[in-house]
Amino acid sequence: MNLQCDRMYETSRTQRKMNNISLIVQHRSKPGHRDRLRSVWERFIKACVVKNPGHLAYYFSYDLEDPDRVIAFQIFSDIQAKDEFLNSEWYPNYLEQISEHIAEPPIITTASLIWSKTDRSTEQGVMPNR
Repeated sequence: MNLQCDRMYETSRTQRKMNNISLIVQHRSKPGHRDRLRSVWERFIKACVVKNPGHLAYYFSYDLEDPDRVIAFQIFSDIQAKDEFLNSEWYPNYLEQISEHIAEPPIITTASLIWSKTDRSTEQGVMPNR
């Protein structure tokens, strides 16, 4: 590729990156139910995430300071991919099953991804032009 093609490729990839959506979900389980919450997550979410091309990354984590908190950090290709996933026909059943194990409604944060170290295209990652 010549330099002009390299720039075109980088520009189009950067534009796609700017559309990525982060979703952070924090669940507080009932005391002693964190592993049960994880079991429900594994039955419903894990396999669907693996098959979903709109999920670019997914991290399921246990909070180190709170033994009853689970944090899921997700990156979707765009807002449409996020909406399609959360409006899947199986999702209401997941919410019903998980309700037996959570102490309160989840804290959900949606954000536009600005920069990611996991992007190996440059030493500095990809940032939108401003």
